[in-house]
Amino acid sequence: MRDTPYSAEYIIPQLFLQWARSEYEEAVVGIKYFSCVSWLASTLGYNYVFPSTGTPYHARKTITDYCARLSHRFKLTAPKLIKEYDSIWSCTYEIEKDLNLDYIEDIKDTNDEEIIGEYEIREGVSVIGAFAFSGCSKLTNIIIPDSVTSIGDYAFSGCSNLEKITIPGSVTSIGDCAFSGCSALKEIIIQNSVTSIGGGAFYECSALKEIIIPDSIPNIGEHTFSLCSSLKSISIPNSVTNIGEYAFEACDSLTNIIITDSVTSIGYAAFLFCSSLKSINIPNSVTRLEEDTFSCCESLTSITIPDSVTSIGDHAFFECRALKEIIIPDSVTSIGDFAFSGCIELKTVYYSGTEEQRKIISIGRGNDELEKADWVYGFSGKES
Repeated sequence: MRDTPYSAEYIIPQLFLQWARSEYEEAVVGIKYFSCVSWLASTLGYNYVFPSTGTPYHARKTITDYCARLSHRFKLTAPKLIKEYDSIWSCTYEIEKDLNLDYIEDIKDTNDEEIIGEYEIREGVSVIGAFAFSGCSKLTNIIIPDSVTSIGDYAFSGCSNLEKITIPGSVTSIGDCAFSGCSALKEIIIQNSVTSIGGGAFYECSALKEIIIPDSIPNIGEHTFSLCSSLKSISIPNSVTNIGEYAFEACDSLTNIIITDSVTSIGYAAFLFCSSLKSINIPNSVTRLEEDTFSCCESLTSITIPDSVTSIGDHAFFECRALKEIIIPDSVTSIGDFAFSGCIELKTVYYSGTEEQRKIISIGRGNDELEKADWVYGFSGKES
């Protein structure tokens, strides 16, 4: 094999460009690009000449299967902006280190062994693409410049030694599972510029003890903080209207959470297995407690259901073994199956309605503990 500098007259097969060409892409200086030129030449009746102006080209993942038959490579040396950088999997040993990128994608497949300790992304990069640093297990700190506006899905997933990260004020969106599996991440700072945090963004960040959600976030997506087993407390800002399914699932160290009146819905199993959760306020803006919302919150001792709630879903408080008392308003018309099953310490139910009103509540099966508890009727103000 031989190196050939980029030039206006460099010839490569047209078939190769069917894999590599994109009008949105430009070349990476110093990166070697691969094609099976000699192997393909005999099957082609024509070649392609690089134009003297316009967008150069680079290899994409689809070339992976042909790496074993490589017979040629060329190296781009002309300075160009980069829109995308795709890996070439089994050819990674041929790629030189040069990460001057405008759009970073799949860095892990080309430089995983080279990214050790702290890594600084060059000023000018605007997008950290999907899976960009995914699996970079030796990365401990990342410096993101103010030019970055978006962090893609799974961008840092599986960076198991990443300890700290600061999201600059230029970033507006964090993708799904962007930091999932960053088990050593202890601190993350998110600016108010961020308006979107994807589902599972911090899934299984087991060392994360505290995070401040900026008041620019309208929703907390599903699984956003699932398995953050060291997270002790969190405040939901006034901007949030929805807490997604499994949002705080298995946050074992979470002892309390403050939810503002801006929240109108709390998703299925949002606090499932939060075994240390002792208290939680449900705002008056919530009208229904979904299935498994607080299931297996075995440290929860009391809870007040606001007047806005009309129904309590199946398993909503299932196996809340420390729950001793609960306040239920007369607005509640239905209680789902096994909603209070396993609440073995439940002794008192404070109910704002009359006994006659209680009798017309639709109470599902498996709620023996609830029905056997002492009901105090006409309740109007005891603090739980």
